[in-house]
Amino acid sequence: MKTNYTVIGIILFLLFTMPDLFAQKQKDTTAYTLPYEITIMAPRLKLSIKELPSNISLLNKNSFSNVMTKSIGAEELLRLVPGVRVENQADGSRLHLSIRGVGILSERGVRGTKIIVDNIPVNDPTGFAPDFYDVDWGTVENIEVMRGVSASTYGASSSAGIINILTQTGGKTPLFADFSGTYGTFNFWKGLFQFGANANENVNYRLSASRMMGDGYRDHSKYWANNFYGKGSIKYSTMLTLTPVIGYTQYFNENPEGLPLSLAFTDPTKANPDSGPKNEFMKTERFISGLSGVVTPTKNHEIYFMGFFKQTGYVESVPSSVVHRSYLTPGATLQYTFNYFGKKIENNLSIGTDYQYQNINEYKHPNIGYANEGPEFLSDQKIKQSSVSVFAVERLKFAKFWSFLGSVRYDKIKNELVDNMKQPYDVSGNKDFDKATAKVGISFAPRNEINVYANLGQGFLPPCTEELVNNPNGFGGFNQDLINSTSLSEEFGLRGVLKKGMINYDIAAFHMNTENDFDRYRIPERPLETFYKNVGKTERFGVEVYTNIIPVKQVSLQFAYTFSDFRYKNEDRIRIMMDDTTIHKYIEKDNYLPNIPQHMLFADLELKPVKDLFISLNAEVLSRTYIDGANLMEESVPGFALYNAMVKYTIPFGKFGAEVSFAVKNIFDRAYIAFTEPDPGGNSYQPGADREVFGSFKLFFK
Repeated sequence: MKTNYTVIGIILFLLFTMPDLFAQKQKDTTAYTLPYEITIMAPRLKLSIKELPSNISLLNKNSFSNVMTKSIGAEELLRLVPGVRVENQADGSRLHLSIRGVGILSERGVRGTKIIVDNIPVNDPTGFAPDFYDVDWGTVENIEVMRGVSASTYGASSSAGIINILTQTGGKTPLFADFSGTYGTFNFWKGLFQFGANANENVNYRLSASRMMGDGYRDHSKYWANNFYGKGSIKYSTMLTLTPVIGYTQYFNENPEGLPLSLAFTDPTKANPDSGPKNEFMKTERFISGLSGVVTPTKNHEIYFMGFFKQTGYVESVPSSVVHRSYLTPGATLQYTFNYFGKKIENNLSIGTDYQYQNINEYKHPNIGYANEGPEFLSDQKIKQSSVSVFAVERLKFAKFWSFLGSVRYDKIKNELVDNMKQPYDVSGNKDFDKATAKVGISFAPRNEINVYANLGQGFLPPCTEELVNNPNGFGGFNQDLINSTSLSEEFGLRGVLKKGMINYDIAAFHMNTENDFDRYRIPERPLETFYKNVGKTERFGVEVYTNIIPVKQVSLQFAYTFSDFRYKNEDRIRIMMDDTTIHKYIEKDNYLPNIPQHMLFADLELKPVKDLFISLNAEVLSRTYIDGANLMEESVPGFALYNAMVKYTIPFGKFGAEVSFAVKNIFDRAYIAFTEPDPGGNSYQPGADREVFGSFKLFFK
């Protein structure tokens, strides 16, 4: 903990002293763009940040390209966003993400956060986002992250927030192309090639292909991926713009699983004893196509439409079984916006509907060893899911500095399961959920230096596919005991630009009450499987701070700090079911939620001492976390601080150029735990990688 407070103290000292130290030099530099004048799309309306009564973080490739060493995981980019917790489970692309603690107990994927890539949703009809495998982070242009309850905007999948990802376009030149390669520790390598063109003022396109693989830090943690992606922009007229996308993804990773605490630090490279003999792995293959467009017949009217289709094959080997799933997932959105621009009032009213469908064919065979499948079926079932919603968003700008934003939404989610086996009995059934939600907020922006906002919103989180199909009452069928988790949140924030762009700051404080949060458990009769249940109430207080300081053009310091005080508020204590039934552990009132550090800090210092030379030094500091709601100190994960560095040099030569970089992660070879889960068997700890070194090069033409 001493290291944590030392780093925090240094950052706070720099925050308050550097502006004065360099104020005189700043007068000679060019002006900086005010970041909250940028138009954002996450709220489903075109707004500038100062008109948004919610927090939002904007990342672009200029800000995050300098902290990406491998460009295969979202954690390298999203560390710059306070309130977001991203854990890399095996040093590859398999991630676990939560915002403000929503979704922390899911074993994989993302719960409660709406993820959109080039207008196409990643989430399924239940709100579950299985992965980020379709995103090649080396091709991303911009990311918008809106934290906090947003269910009235995007439904059940946005109870924690929204991540809107836009990949690069074809550029502004007649043709561009680049090739990059990276090689590093644990036999990691990645190659990326992309090209595109601005064919004329009406047609723009980009195509990319990448291949990567690595051995992983631990035994049985190899991974590999192929990613192909295409994106276009077609302007048929001033009234119609189309954006087609197409993609194909393959991702495979071995799963080393967690270790007991006794091995996590003494022998961290080992895999769980079940992992190798059972050959635990996950394999995903997905095809995506989509088309979105905007029709603007007049200045006052706008119609947005989007349609997509996904086809996914998924195989997972776990100790008890080998699971096969095939998914067909189509969806569409239609939204109409009326714009009124008066002398004293501006009004935008938008109404629309979202529809999504998913068909899953699933069967399981027993895993008799090394992912070899026994002949009998453990389950054979078809799952049909759909979500349909209607929503309205109202933005009103009145007086001179005031803006109001409100939204309402109704969601209906249906889950139907057909049991093809009907043995020993038919477990077919339905499980439906519906909810109306609303959110209101107001912002006041009298000056560039200060923008104040506040909001109140509702959220709800229905059980997703993974939680429903893990049925403790039998193989196959839905867990009929699960119900919605709901939330109510208040947020207050302050942001602005100081010293003519020298300092950008964003401070948000929130309070959230939730009902019927989810928890994981196992039962003695089926010790190799994980199940889910509702556990009652929580109360969450949090403070999130982001600052970017540019004392001179050659120096930039940015940091993201998060304070989280998340506690259970159940009146009755709740038994945590362990594989060993002689162990008695309980979730008590006022215990902390697991897997959420009370303090998180990411700081990045960037230097450009001479033209075309770039140096980045950054630190990631996390305080202690608990592995489950019992909050036992002897089982907790100690805090840690990781330090990373990168040196990059660009060699321009007309339209051609080259870039070489050298990066080191975990410079001081710190032992730490990268991911924890409330495992009923005590195998809760997945160690992070020790020191890693990477070299990269890039050739480009534009």
